[in-house]
Amino acid sequence: MSLEAQLELIYNTAQSGTREGKVCRDILLSLWDDGISHGCDLRELMSLDHDHYTAVQQVIESFYSSKQQLDQYMTTRQMTVLDEIDYGKKKRPANDPALSVADTFGKVKMR
Repeated sequence: MSLEAQLELIYNTAQSGTREGKVCRDILLSLWDDGISHGCDLRELMSLDHDHYTAVQQVIESFYSSKQQLDQYMTTRQMTVLDEIDYGKKKRPANDPALSVADTFGKVKMR
């Protein structure tokens, strides 16, 4: 699976209201360099299903070996949408219609 396809899987899951969605959201926000520290619980990472865990592992490995960053593949708008989702219901729930204006990963051209 290509790096873009792996990121698409992770991003699309991150927008869902599931436990896997929260973990994927935390991982992407942790990889995003916006000057704010976003934590990712490694125990939650290890609890992902095989497909998602493998995708995350390969994305991190690819970024490390090629010295790339997430901002080369995703837009600020995409990450802002994820940052506005709060699974604790303090901000916006994952399925809030106000967030539906965001482009899906496949519609946004990668840099």
